[in-house]
Amino acid sequence: MIKIDNGILSLSVDEKGAQMRSLCALSSGREYLWQADPDVWGRTAPILFPAVGKMHTDGYVYGGKRYAMPKHGFARDAQFTVEKLREDYLVLAFAPDEKIKENYPFDFEFAAKFALDGRALVFAYEVENKGGETMYFSLGAHPGFNVNFGDKIVFGKKESITALYYNEADRPNADAAPVVMNGDDTLTLTEDFFGHGSLCFPPVSSESVSLTDADGNEYLHMHFGKVPHLWLWAKAGAPYVCIEPWHGADETVPVETLCEKKGIVALDAGKKFVFEIKIEV
Repeated sequence: MIKIDNGILSLSVDEKGAQMRSLCALSSGREYLWQADPDVWGRTAPILFPAVGKMHTDGYVYGGKRYAMPKHGFARDAQFTVEKLREDYLVLAFAPDEKIKENYPFDFEFAAKFALDGRALVFAYEVENKGGETMYFSLGAHPGFNVNFGDKIVFGKKESITALYYNEADRPNADAAPVVMNGDDTLTLTEDFFGHGSLCFPPVSSESVSLTDADGNEYLHMHFGKVPHLWLWAKAGAPYVCIEPWHGADETVPVETLCEKKGIVALDAGKKFVFEIKIEV
């Protein structure tokens, strides 16, 4: 575990999966990240790459060949190495080994960068295509935040959209009524809010969301930019919420051909894709 701090915030990151494990305000001791209770959900902020969600038939077809792919890809379990480390800044990276290439035949380097700036954490996931052909992937963030029931999720803009619940099989839950936002910007987190599964939004207008207490006092703001998919999730009855901006989502359209998957990122040879997120507390 690697820890950085800037005198205001501290951040702990696990070298396995470059997963954030703790984001704490030093003056108050307040912990903002879910602490990975193994009896509830044993992760905190996994990186989803090169798949987001469960691929149709647990794999994909590329270049006429079928490959296997685990749910949410392999980055969350990869061993990263430290490239840069300062008091308030950290870069972790990994590249594919031969075992990974058996399931994902692309040359790349993946870097996870973390910087503390005042009361803000800025982190970025960077994919560099080191091969000679176009590389296809999905990329998502999955941080879980501590909440109290009655807290609210406030979108950066008023939304007029319908979100669907997805079941444990990663398909729309036909037994659950959708969540309709008709010019609204606020959702209230109740104990049974995720009783029907995870909540899948179509493309939202907002580029950020905030968490507030029941009285509307903001305690966390997450800016993720324009993304094609946004999901909310927690285990039913557990006091946390995952706010998940995604580039790509395999649950939404069951397609086997890799380059045809919904929201897939196509990265040309020698190019870099950067997904930056800012969390202010």
